[in-house]
Amino acid sequence: MAKPKTAALLLCAALLSAALPVGAQTASYVVDDGEQVTLPQCYAVAAVIERAEDGSFLEGLRNIRIDGSDHLFVADAGNDRVLEYDEDHVFLRSYTAGGTLSGPAGMYHDVDTGELYIADTGNERVVIVDEDDRILREYHRPDSAFLDDAMRFDPSNIAVGVQGYLYILKGQYFMQLDREGEFRGFMGSTRVGTSFVRWLIRKFASEKQKQTLTTEQPSPYLNFTTDDDGILWAVASTSTAQIRRINMAGDNLYPEAFYGERVQDVSGKYSDPNFISIAVSGDKIVSVLEEKSCRIYQYSQSGTMLNVFGGKGEVKGFFQDPISVATDSSGAVYVADRALGNIQVFSRTAFAAAVYRAQAAYDEGSYEEAYGLYEDARALDSNYAVVNKGIAACLYKLGRTEDAAAAYRAADDRASYGTLQTELRAERIKRHFGLVCLMVVAVAVAAVMLVRQLRQRADRAVARYYHLDDPGRDRRPKRPRG
Repeated sequence: MAKPKTAALLLCAALLSAALPVGAQTASYVVDDGEQVTLPQCYAVAAVIERAEDGSFLEGLRNIRIDGSDHLFVADAGNDRVLEYDEDHVFLRSYTAGGTLSGPAGMYHDVDTGELYIADTGNERVVIVDEDDRILREYHRPDSAFLDDAMRFDPSNIAVGVQGYLYILKGQYFMQLDREGEFRGFMGSTRVGTSFVRWLIRKFASEKQKQTLTTEQPSPYLNFTTDDDGILWAVASTSTAQIRRINMAGDNLYPEAFYGERVQDVSGKYSDPNFISIAVSGDKIVSVLEEKSCRIYQYSQSGTMLNVFGGKGEVKGFFQDPISVATDSSGAVYVADRALGNIQVFSRTAFAAAVYRAQAAYDEGSYEEAYGLYEDARALDSNYAVVNKGIAACLYKLGRTEDAAAAYRAADDRASYGTLQTELRAERIKRHFGLVCLMVVAVAVAAVMLVRQLRQRADRAVARYYHLDDPGRDRRPKRPRG
């Protein structure tokens, strides 16, 4: 149970969060050519979850996750428990592993078996319980020669992959355990970049100097999740490629680019965004939570920014200290706020639903369907760059290159327009290659004939004044003496 002082603060926060009615909307925008472009509303607050069934507050929220049945699981670390709610946000049960949990930080629910995996951080273990909160298994630090003796086993988040391995977030890596709890290796390390300074050090520093230098480590992962296909998605503490889609070999398959926006603090200084949580919806829309600005950034599978909403504030639709994000099968976004002690549920508006259906169809290769859906979305907002560029991309994929070029130009997508124009020129040359060759030959022959004609005329002109057989004789007419 929450302490009296903390409970009073959470009660005040709950009353403050009720200042706006459910259904309150939050501003949406995208960044296009470095500028924030306002969008029609993409999400509205549909519900706020603040308490368990016994009336206790959510204290010390650490993580939230939604399983394949749209059940919400909440790591309520302040109360040493994991809560479960059904798809209608009705409280179902509380898990405490028989009253033994200590600061649980993450969980994963296996819908097929009904088993709940809990990252019991305070007890340095992973514990698996059934729906009756009975402990089935528990994993402690694996006994392996490949692990440093000083390494702590303090899991902050967990998931089960498609091959049945348990993935545990551990700094720069994901630790893999099999069903028996045996260590199966690390995967997914972020790459350490190169720099001219480090190259100079390696090239010219003495061995003693090299030994005194701190070895640069890969950047750590901050959080991760799995999608419906069991693929790992993670956010890393790096300046670029902060969003990762990790395959079985540990490679990143998501486009490596800079995501989000640089964040300005109260002193006016700018810093890189810091994504601390990630979720992937059933239609493959990627949502990431930025810690400093308290905003949710949403991207397509190809890395296109689709929407930004939320922000720091004290009314519904905004956050004070958001800690985790999750999505359900309808695309609704859940955001857990540690300071307010609540979870806000955001449902998609008709505009966002149309755009995201179009994006999902495009990513699946259904370009004709995507084109129609993009047209529906454009009827709601004709200035949305993502929609206009999507229409152009669909036309291109459908082979309507001339229409695509006009659409790219109308969308002010100069890069795609220039690339397409280059392709069109190459296609025209290829289509008329025979004619072009004939024209080249004709021009060459004409040039040779012209040169010959000019040379012949020049020779005749010279012959009027000079004997070719007697160069010394001057054939020019002489002027009469006066």
